[in-house]
Amino acid sequence: MKKKVIWIAAFALVLLLTAFVSAAAADPSGDCGENVRWTLAGDGTLKITGEGDMTDYVTDGEPTSPFAALRGKISTVEIGEGVTSVGDNAFYEHIGITGVTLPDGLERIGDGAFYYCRELKEIAVPDSVTEIRRRAFRSCLALETISLPDGVERIGEKAFEDTAWYAAQPDGPVYLNRALLNYKGEMPRQATVDVKEGTLLIADSAFWSCSQMVGVTLPEGLLHIGESAFWDCNGLTELSFPEGIRTIGERAFYCCRSLRKAELPRGLTVLGASAFSGCKALKSVFVPDSVTEIGAEAIPAGTTVVGYTGTYAQQYCAQMGLSFKVRNDQYAPETTTAPEGQRALAQRRKDVGAVVACVAAGVLGIGAVIGLYIIRSGREDEDDEPDPDEDEPDGELPEEDGAADALEEDAE
Repeated sequence: MKKKVIWIAAFALVLLLTAFVSAAAADPSGDCGENVRWTLAGDGTLKITGEGDMTDYVTDGEPTSPFAALRGKISTVEIGEGVTSVGDNAFYEHIGITGVTLPDGLERIGDGAFYYCRELKEIAVPDSVTEIRRRAFRSCLALETISLPDGVERIGEKAFEDTAWYAAQPDGPVYLNRALLNYKGEMPRQATVDVKEGTLLIADSAFWSCSQMVGVTLPEGLLHIGESAFWDCNGLTELSFPEGIRTIGERAFYCCRSLRKAELPRGLTVLGASAFSGCKALKSVFVPDSVTEIGAEAIPAGTTVVGYTGTYAQQYCAQMGLSFKVRNDQYAPETTTAPEGQRALAQRRKDVGAVVACVAAGVLGIGAVIGLYIIRSGREDEDDEPDPDEDEPDGELPEEDGAADALEEDAE
């Protein structure tokens, strides 16, 4: 009996050790999003799989992602289809990463996502990405090849600075594909910058505090002006925008203190918060009827907004207490998207007008009938006695009475 107990105990111990070894041998894994998981394979490949966004991580100088403790073992990163964002600081200071694969369907690369991945040599951003946040690839020292699609709508500040690619760019405006990233080096005094034809995007902080710049020419086809793009450009006095620009980011022209006038382009839809805040000399801003969103304090107090009746701009001015001046020109829309109350009032006016027209028509018909009866009565009063030479009436109505009946029927 004692031997039997010993054998059972030994067998249980073997099972326990086997389970422990199996668990230790399993690839480490965990969650990195609500529906996103990570797994580190034995060959150093970190796989991100699932659906939706990765978690955004906060750092105070040290990586904080759930796989950060294993970053010395990670050599490549493969993000699977279905994942829609790379989280903020997700691979912050993962210095051993040499390759990254990003999937079709990815939409956003977060703030500092690959900051100081110093061994990463190339990156291909898929066509689906619309936003690359600040410092996303900053200090990737070996990064020399970058493929960027045309559809990117926003590139954050210093997203590609301190890379081998950036170091190879000459002084002056730095372009990556069809995006203007920033001005490299010292800008000469009294400079006028001609943004290259074909540029679709001006990145965040592209001309930050370029006080030497007195003029800028924006090309046809430009679509997006980033946040703080012309922050504190004190030399600018006027701006001319090509038609077709869709968005102007927050604080885009913040504290351009010499700017006196701005004619926003037709086709613009979004004017970001504080876009012209601090522009003390700004007297007027034309806002087209295409604008559907204006951020808080986008237009400074004391500035007159010029636009069309019934537009979002007029409604915004009423809410913010800004002066609004109506423009009437060949571009004034025949119909505008008025606030709901204005549309209801206009419909009520139409309804009342229709009723008045109907009543007027009825009054005219009744008046005609009364007039004919008066004429008939006058004729009968001319001679009370019938003319003996005339034939007796045969009972048929006179022609005039038949016409009156017809008018009565029309009036009814």
